[in-house]
Amino acid sequence: MIPANRRARPLSWCLSTFWFVSSVTMSIGCSGSVEGPSTSPPPASLPTALTVSPSISFLFIGQAQPLAATLHFSDGHVEPAVGARWTSSSSSVLTVDAAGLTLGQNNGVATVTATASGFSQSVTVRVAPDYRGNWVGTYVPTACARDATFPLVNFCAAAAAGGPQPMTLRLTQDHLQTAGTLSVSDASADFRGTVNDDGSLSVTATLQQSSAGLPFSILVAPWQSSLQSGQMIGQFVMNWTTTAASGSGQIQATLQGVVRSATFLQR
Repeated sequence: MIPANRRARPLSWCLSTFWFVSSVTMSIGCSGSVEGPSTSPPPASLPTALTVSPSISFLFIGQAQPLAATLHFSDGHVEPAVGARWTSSSSSVLTVDAAGLTLGQNNGVATVTATASGFSQSVTVRVAPDYRGNWVGTYVPTACARDATFPLVNFCAAAAAGGPQPMTLRLTQDHLQTAGTLSVSDASADFRGTVNDDGSLSVTATLQQSSAGLPFSILVAPWQSSLQSGQMIGQFVMNWTTTAASGSGQIQATLQGVVRSATFLQR
């Protein structure tokens, strides 16, 4: 006989009890998957570096060059550094405007710096005179000397009496290195030269010429010239020697009225 407290329950009661227990069990066992994956936003991409391009190192006086600043970010993408601040360490040598446009002003060295988002990047630029071109003018002997054994007895007298002599200098320039052809009177030769720290030009050339039936080698060195008001000014020395005799002769000369008749655009 079934006790009173164990008598059969109605079917509806059993079903509702099963539903409650099942719901609790499923809720406890599956709670981790019901909520779904985390939806936290990805970390923000932050600037990590600033670069300046192009990476210039040389400008001629009067030459302009635009520069651009670029920000690099932690996720790998890059953006123009809008609003970058541009400065020059020496505006008398090289100026730069708010847009990054540089302009060579005078001989020397200057550093251009871009600053943006807490980062800075600099480029150092050498500014130098532009000697490229075909230079035409004269030279005037200002002093002369000869060794006693030098075979041209009237060497200095002839130099003094000759007056201004024609000369041309066809010159190309790659940054601070120059090359070309030097013609003095009736002799010409290829040469190499250098733009010095002070902006002056040094040239060395060896000419060949015959005089009084003898072959002479004429070393042009030192040569020191500079640019002033559109003219090339300066002085040089010609050292005469011959394999046919001992001794040497030297003529010091000054450039006169040497102007540029054409410009070559190689850089």
